[in-house]
Amino acid sequence: MNRKYWTLIMLTMVMVTSKVFSQQEDQPAGSAEVQVNAEQAIARSVTNQPLIQAAEAAVESARAKLGQARSAYYPNISGTASWDRVIPNEQLFFGGELFTLAPTDYWDFNVGADQLIYDFGKREFNVKLAKSGIDAALINVDQIKTNIAFETLRTFYSLLFLGEEVASFDERIENLEQHRRDAENREKTGSSTHLDVVTTEVNIANVKADRIDAADQLERQKSRLRQLLGLDPDEPLVAEGDFASDSMGGDASSLVEKALDDRPDLLQAANSVEMASLDKTLAALGNRPSITAGAGLGFKNGLFTVDNTDLNAFEFNWNVGLALNVPIFDGFLTANKTSEAEGSLAAAKDEAEDLRRTIEAQVLQAIRSLAASRSRVENSADQLTQTKQALDIARAQYTLGVITNLQYLDSQTSLELAKLNRLNALYKEALSEVDLEQAVGEDIWNKEGGKR
Repeated sequence: MNRKYWTLIMLTMVMVTSKVFSQQEDQPAGSAEVQVNAEQAIARSVTNQPLIQAAEAAVESARAKLGQARSAYYPNISGTASWDRVIPNEQLFFGGELFTLAPTDYWDFNVGADQLIYDFGKREFNVKLAKSGIDAALINVDQIKTNIAFETLRTFYSLLFLGEEVASFDERIENLEQHRRDAENREKTGSSTHLDVVTTEVNIANVKADRIDAADQLERQKSRLRQLLGLDPDEPLVAEGDFASDSMGGDASSLVEKALDDRPDLLQAANSVEMASLDKTLAALGNRPSITAGAGLGFKNGLFTVDNTDLNAFEFNWNVGLALNVPIFDGFLTANKTSEAEGSLAAAKDEAEDLRRTIEAQVLQAIRSLAASRSRVENSADQLTQTKQALDIARAQYTLGVITNLQYLDSQTSLELAKLNRLNALYKEALSEVDLEQAVGEDIWNKEGGKR
């Protein structure tokens, strides 16, 4: 009896274990949904982005250029070794004796150093130009991250809106299906005509067509957000959040001032002006003299001295010197380079001023758009309240048989459209907030510098 009991327990455990493994095998790999809110989406989008990685690589390249510019402060040290065989050998008979005047093999080993002493500040300006290049590269990284962060936020809000819109269409279709069934029942009892049924079916077809378009746009936005987040193209993705408004403080003048201080594109324009100014100074210094010091030491043979009469012996030797290089005529190269640099500087200043004016206009326009969006939100709330009241009245009248099914359907459709209008108003308000944040140079991707 005990043996049968334990056998039954073992069989039961095997069956349960097999069922568990079977369920695990039936679950597709990687089927877990990726759920992100706005903050998570922004944080993830600014990491592992190819454009950002390329910009960061450009920063390292700019730092290397700074090292190249600073190399002019250090001496240039080089070592050489040479061997030459000269045949025939130089020999001379004198007093009945054969004298060798030069060795057959010439050997020379030496180390030399050259150091630039003075060049009218060219080195200093080259270093400053290289530092400005690093600043430009760093600003470019911030600018790319900012653009990606704002695109991610807009795409995220689009997902929220389109998801709610598709759900709204589903609700409308369900309500219309119920109205169609009611109309069919009323037609059978003779209390309504077939026109009610046909009209409802037409409405169902129209709403389904709108739903197809909305669902297609939703999938497109999901695909773009997956790309921004670095997800696989078919990875399930769910956006979590709402359109809660996060109003920025300050009046128009303070927001414009903030934009002129924080916008990365204006910072980049100012950096371009600085680099163009340095280029102009360097171009003007192109034909200035330079002073270089040199020194060397080594061992070589072939030296005939008082202490050394063996031409094949290695003799220690050294040298020092100064060199002054004075350009006399460079074919007007310096003058033309200076003219080119002056034109580039003037263009950079004009572009910076144009961008400044554009930013001021963008901020003011974003403020106006946000105000209009908030007015639409308030209006949509009033509209929603009114349509709800109208539907309550229509429902009571429909129950009493005072109005037709189509009239009741119109009231319900008005409420559904009011809900969708309310959703759209909140969505547009959120986008207006994003536009204003970007216009003033808000740093939303950096948790320490931004609000999000």
